[in-house]
Parts: sequence; structure tokens; C-alpha cells
Amino acid sequence: AFAPDGFFNNIQVGKNNSDAISSQSVRGQLLFNPSDKLSILVTAELAHDEQDGISSKITQGEATDEDFTAGLAPFRFTPDPDIYNSSNNIFGALDRDIFALSARVDLETSIGQLTSISAYRKNEFELSRDIAGIGMSNEGTPQQTGFMSAAFNDEKYESLSEEIRLASLPDNGRLNWITGLYLLSEETNRDQIRVRAANTAMSRPLFDQFAETTSWGVFAQATYDVTNTVSITAGTRYTRDKKEFD
Repeated sequence: AFAPDGFFNNIQVGKNNSDAISSQSVRGQLLFNPSDKLSILVTAELAHDEQDGISSKITQGEATDEDFTAGLAPFRFTPDPDIYNSSNNIFGALDRDIFALSARVDLETSIGQLTSISAYRKNEFELSRDIAGIGMSNEGTPQQTGFMSAAFNDEKYESLSEEIRLASLPDNGRLNWITGLYLLSEETNRDQIRVRAANTAMSRPLFDQFAETTSWGVFAQATYDVTNTVSITAGTRYTRDKKEFD
């Protein structure tokens, strides 16, 4: 786990210790050996990340004093001279959860080593932040000034995959080979709200996004040892992807 204190103070909303990060993760494995020809390895992973406050600070950079002042003049905004004092219109936050589970099965047969790898993964991600860092004043009145470019994201991702391989045994002689099949299905759903305000002008578009991928592939490879120092290898793979998005 990792959890340092934040280092920015958001003077716009009156909250300190912005950008405090907390991270925890755990990973475990279980290995089963029912026989000398069969092994099963199960792996699970959990992770959580969060950030309390997301700050951005507008700085002069390579602009001249005149150009920097003129660029901010329409918003009647003057940045605080302390580099660690931000003026973001929302405090912001990040929250992410990850879960992964996989199982690998190895079975030695009379024709070769059979391997199956199954995997599931799920991610959930939420984000809110104001990118600009130009504080608003007199909000909700005809005298409102400032600039805001805020994003609110809610994203969910899931995937399921399977790989099956058959490979020659180690004592197969001069010819060693492997062949297999791979399957993948993944889906992403994302909702995003963008809030933009320039003085009294405002927009609030909503983006509802969806993406789905289905993929499969077959592969094969063979290596022939001509001598102890010379070998010939040939391989091939075919993959087909189907993608849908909205």
C-alpha cells in the first residue's frame, strides 16, 4: 500500500492536501498437482487506486508577461504566485478497481503437452477533474467570469480470454512443434460529461461510448534440428477481429 499526503492546496474550493494518492494491491496463487502429469495454477489479483483531489496549475511558461496577462484578461483571473496553490473549480478525484482471475492447466498426454489458459479481467474507473485551473468568480450571476473545462468519467471494462495449446514433448527428437487456438472477448462502457464554461457561456455535452471486440486466432510453429548447431523453424498464425463501437 502507498498513501502519501497531497501537495497542492485548492484555494478555489478551500480544500488542502489535493493530489493525495492511495494504492493497495494483493496477488495470490494456488498450485495443484493431482498427478505427475497434471498441474493446475490459479492466480487472483485485486488492486485499488484512488486520488483525493486533482490539481492543475496554469503557468506563464515561455509567454511574455504581456501575453500571459492579456490571455487571462477576458476571464479576470490572476494566478496565485504560490506554485502549490491551485484554482481548479472542482476538487476532483480518481477511483480505480481492478480484479483479475486466471487458471492454467497443463496435462501431459501421449501425443504432447496440452495447456489451457483461461483469464477474466474487470476494471472500474471513475474520474472527475477541472483541467484548466482558472477559477470562476460570481458563479450563477450575470457577472460570472472565469474558465472551466471539467471532465467526469465513468468507465467499466471486462474481458474474457482462452488459449489452448498442444506442444511436442521434450523428448520428441529432432522435431519440436506447437499449435493452438486463442479466443478473446472484451467490452468497454464509458460515460463522460464535459462541463465547459467561459465567463457566462456554458456547454455540458454527454458522451455515451461503447466498444466491443471479439477475436480468435490459430497458430502453429515447428522447429527441426538439422544438426546440433543448425535448426530450421517455420510458423504461421491467422487472426480474425470483429469490433463494434458506438
